[in-house]
Amino acid sequence: MIRAISFGKSCLTMQKRFQSSSAIKELLVTPNRYNQKNSVSNLKPNLPKSGIFFHPTPSAPTPRQTPNAFLPPTDPRKDNELYTRTTANTIPLEYMPLLNDSSKTTKNYHLTKTDITEMQKLRNEGWTRKQLKEKFKCSNLFISLATDKNAKVAQREEERLEQVKSKWSEDTKIAKLNKEKKLKKWLRDQY
Repeated sequence: MIRAISFGKSCLTMQKRFQSSSAIKELLVTPNRYNQKNSVSNLKPNLPKSGIFFHPTPSAPTPRQTPNAFLPPTDPRKDNELYTRTTANTIPLEYMPLLNDSSKTTKNYHLTKTDITEMQKLRNEGWTRKQLKEKFKCSNLFISLATDKNAKVAQREEERLEQVKSKWSEDTKIAKLNKEKKLKKWLRDQY
């Protein structure tokens, strides 16, 4: 005769835990030190930002695949896309987008010396680069090259920088001076 020994509530919960489907979830990836999201080893290729580029697969055909040259002309496999090599020349040009949109990159040399002097006058009056860009239809770079800073704005920036410098500790001041000295030596090729 077998006697049933009662262990109480703990035995039932233990039994339930072992039968539960949520005990241990199966891992999708073998745990390792490689972090998929932000690892140094994670390859981020430098691809062109716009347009289309041709990047064929690096793998060779499998040994089971008979090369196209060895297939007889009547073989139905010759029409299969595995046997036709895709190159940039086989794709029709009508399906390819423009690589460089010339309307965006065309340079326009329409400003005269009087326009540039007017631009400088407006900048001294307090016009922003954005306003000048819209009025004269030119780039920010051209505005920065053709005109000088507004004297009032430059003075305000200088005062703001002096306020920031006044809050520096002695160590920070020494570090900044050393950095300036290093830069001067480097520019004179003495470092």
